[in-house]
Amino acid sequence: MIQGIMMTRKNSFPKKEVMNKLIAHESCRVFRDRLIEEADQHIYDELLLKLLKTELNIGSEEQKIIFSDVGVIFCNFNKPDNLYNLPDTIDVIKTKCLFYLKEYNSHAPDKMNLVFFSDATKHICRISRCLKQARGNCLLVGISGSGRQSLTKLATKVLD
Repeated sequence: MIQGIMMTRKNSFPKKEVMNKLIAHESCRVFRDRLIEEADQHIYDELLLKLLKTELNIGSEEQKIIFSDVGVIFCNFNKPDNLYNLPDTIDVIKTKCLFYLKEYNSHAPDKMNLVFFSDATKHICRISRCLKQARGNCLLVGISGSGRQSLTKLATKVLD
């Protein structure tokens, strides 16, 4: 979690709420993403919610944002300075991903045709987060044709 938090800068937090979201996000990336059972994920969400209420005094509006379907996602490629920050919306990330996909396709011999739905966009952010860290690595699990290789190629292009 500390590695992820250290990828940000002080000026990335105009408000205390952004730091709270970063802590929740990093906690989910480090711990929740490793849970494969949906029941375990729900237990983790309840524990995190309880902790956020008691330790960080997060109100119900922030809780709704953090635990919504879109959730909170930080990335390091949505602004020109490449600092790890919170984008305004997921559509901002999708637009950047489309830009990098066009750039990839202009140079690569194997063209990719990807659709950036919400989960694919979040996965690109997660993969690029892992690869950006020192000794970063990730284990991508899925069935054949689920896009693991394509998303990884795009995430590495994002980090160029």
